[in-house]
Amino acid sequence: MIILAHTVTGCIIGQQIENPFLGSLASFSSHFLLDKWPHWNFEPKNLSARELAKLIPDAICSILIYIAFLAIFPERIISITLAVFFSLLPDMLTAAKFFAKGRRIFKKLYFFHGLMQHEFHGRFATSLGLLSQALYIGLLLILYNHLLT
Repeated sequence: MIILAHTVTGCIIGQQIENPFLGSLASFSSHFLLDKWPHWNFEPKNLSARELAKLIPDAICSILIYIAFLAIFPERIISITLAVFFSLLPDMLTAAKFFAKGRRIFKKLYFFHGLMQHEFHGRFATSLGLLSQALYIGLLLILYNHLLT
């Protein structure tokens, strides 16, 4: 999934679950559950600036959502920050595959993370995958807004 889907989920979990430990655990678990949602993944082929630059739009949107949640719920800064961090942690750990030692240390995580992926393949994989994630994010924010009002 794109970073934004995990970030929005982490923000909502962190805002809703007062206990930072439970919020972190729920966010970490949510990452794997979300990866079962049909989606498209951007996976850099290497750590070149050109490959990493492709992540910039996703990262900027994620940072803006995170900042918005902190501005709206400043009393939950710790819970939201930890929940977002743990919702992104599996992908951050997977990025360790670019380093020789990381491959050995996180081999079981890579395997489990790969089992949890439900990605679209084929000609329209990117379009269908991004559309499904946009629908997820949109529905999540609509439901969340409905709960707040």
